[in-house]
Amino acid sequence: MEDETAADADANEAASLMRWLSFYAVQSQERRVSTVRGLLQTAFPDALIASSKTKDDWSDVVTTLESFYEVQLAIDTVKLSTAEDSSDETLRVVLELALGAVVQCEAKATFVRDILKMNDSVQTDLMAVIEKVMAREVPILKSDDAHQENAAKSQQGESAELFSGNEKEDVNETSNSDSRLYLSRNAALQRATRENDILKDENIHLARDLENAGKKLSDTEMANRELVSTIQQLREQLDVDVLRKERSLRALYDKQMHSLQHELDAAKVELRDKTVLTSEVSALRDEVDLLRPLAEKMTKVDSTVARYKAKIDELSGAKERLQRVEDTNAELVKKNLALETEITIAASWQRKLNEAKEENTVVEFRVSELQTLLAREREEHSLIRTELEIAQNSLKETSALNELRGAAEQQLSWVSAECNVFSALTMSGGISEFNPELMQKIARLEYENAELKKQIDGETSARIDTLLDEIEKLSRLKRSFEKKYFDTDRALQSTQHQLRRAKQQLASTITEFQVAVRLQTERQELENAVVVLEAKVILLEKERNHVSTQEQRKRGAKDEILRFSSQLNTQVSLMITELEKVLKENKELQTKCVKCNCSRGSPSRSEIVDSGQKAKKFYLRRIQQLEHEKETVEYKRREILLANAKLIQEQKQLHVKNVCLANEVSRLQESINHWLLRDERRKKKADLSRSQKNATVATCEEANPDEEVQRQQVENEGVTKRTRLLKLQQKSAHEKNLQTEAGSSQT
Repeated sequence: MEDETAADADANEAASLMRWLSFYAVQSQERRVSTVRGLLQTAFPDALIASSKTKDDWSDVVTTLESFYEVQLAIDTVKLSTAEDSSDETLRVVLELALGAVVQCEAKATFVRDILKMNDSVQTDLMAVIEKVMAREVPILKSDDAHQENAAKSQQGESAELFSGNEKEDVNETSNSDSRLYLSRNAALQRATRENDILKDENIHLARDLENAGKKLSDTEMANRELVSTIQQLREQLDVDVLRKERSLRALYDKQMHSLQHELDAAKVELRDKTVLTSEVSALRDEVDLLRPLAEKMTKVDSTVARYKAKIDELSGAKERLQRVEDTNAELVKKNLALETEITIAASWQRKLNEAKEENTVVEFRVSELQTLLAREREEHSLIRTELEIAQNSLKETSALNELRGAAEQQLSWVSAECNVFSALTMSGGISEFNPELMQKIARLEYENAELKKQIDGETSARIDTLLDEIEKLSRLKRSFEKKYFDTDRALQSTQHQLRRAKQQLASTITEFQVAVRLQTERQELENAVVVLEAKVILLEKERNHVSTQEQRKRGAKDEILRFSSQLNTQVSLMITELEKVLKENKELQTKCVKCNCSRGSPSRSEIVDSGQKAKKFYLRRIQQLEHEKETVEYKRREILLANAKLIQEQKQLHVKNVCLANEVSRLQESINHWLLRDERRKKKADLSRSQKNATVATCEEANPDEEVQRQQVENEGVTKRTRLLKLQQKSAHEKNLQTEAGSSQT
């Protein structure tokens, strides 16, 4: 049986070692030599000896292990390269040595974390391997013949295990104590060099610190002198304060002593009463025995009373719910009233907005009309300018005609002079008698010249008069258009000023509405955030309750395990004592049997030996069962420890969540305070704007008193509606109270 269990344990250890090695494999079909080389390279980057052989050779691995353990290993590398199964002893030994070396390196924390990530069975097997490597000598493999000789010796020694077991254990303990695993010399040298460098740097820093300390000493001496004077003053004050405190402490001591004396007296009185009661207990026990059937009946009555109480508690909970519902209804009514007031205010603001929009449209229509008038006046002004230009052109033409007229008159004067000269010459010469046609032509020309002069004089005078009249008309039109233009410009400026005022009022009303809407949305968001926080708090309370229940279960399981372990220990101790007794009885029986055989012969020695072996086997099985139960208990204990670690992690996570929630609550409180400050500022601004609007409204109310009457009517209607709602709510609450009272009376 023991050989089978040992073989199973070795197989499990080999399988767990192969799993551990496959955990570090980069690919699924990677060779074992490369994975082991990678592990040793990461654990001992400086100690790995680089050889000229291929990577598939195990020589580098063996040399690194020999340099680490400082022992020469007789390992066949060829056999290792041909080994395929995990059952090969050389491969298993090399993996055990590699695991022990990796766990003892400088970067052992990473490898330990990787081991902890594996299954519990693999963890236990690997821990057993590490303990085995740490507790015994390094296994130096020999040739196959030596291995066979060791196997034969082990088979021969199994027969003598029953008689010399204790002696072997002592020898193994002495041999195991001599062998210990150490780090490599290269790592020790590197550590020494690093420590020397660190000490040199520390010496330099200490020298600098000494210089600075020397400078600081002079400063501290001056400060100490000043401190001595202050300390003396403080000592005097301390003496005074100590005296005062002693007096107060004495007074408190006296008070406490007085109170303790009172408590002592009360305790003595209670002791006297209890001594009297102990004397009465014996008399009351008989009465208790008589009253037990009545107590059973009372328990039944108490159960019925508890049922009725539960029903009454449910009814009381219903009453509380009704009260809560009524409170919520009252709050909703208040909110409804506040909303109605806000609606009335919003309606008034809407009315004002509509009026402002109508006024704006009227002003815009007026502005469009004025713009059209301005366009017409500009067109007329352009026409008048064109007419003026035409008149100026005509004046220029008249001036040119006058110039032509003067030139024509001069020419006529010249012609008349020439004609006179010519007539004189002809008259003197006697030509008139011979040229009558010339005389007619000259007379005709004179007559035409006179008529032309008359026409030119009349036309020019009439043209000048008409032009003067047109100029006077145009100047009058110009003056009238200028007056109209300036009037329209003034009207435009006044309308623009009114438009600006209306736009400012509209912007102020729109900002107020926007602020009100923002406040409502922010209130809703805050309410939603509060609801979410309450839900989170409820969840956290549930998680706390769950954690507390799990802790209670854990404590109960621990208590049970402790009880079970104590029971097992007691049972084992009892079994050991029984075994010792049985062995003593067996020896006594054997001695008696020997004596009987001596007297009567030796009939059945083998039967006696068989009976003793059977008893031993029975008790050994019993001991193995107890050990198995111990192992199961230890396994359960490990599971409980893992569950405890998980619970601790969950508690840490819950603590982090609590901290996050506390931060969120603080942020929300800060935001609430910020919004409250903004609300106060907004209210102040609203009060200022209301005072300004009241002043403007007062001026407007003087002009239109009908709007005041309409507003008062609207407010009166709102007040009547509120009073009706309050009355209806009071009636409904009264009816609910009557119904609850009737239900309670029926119950």
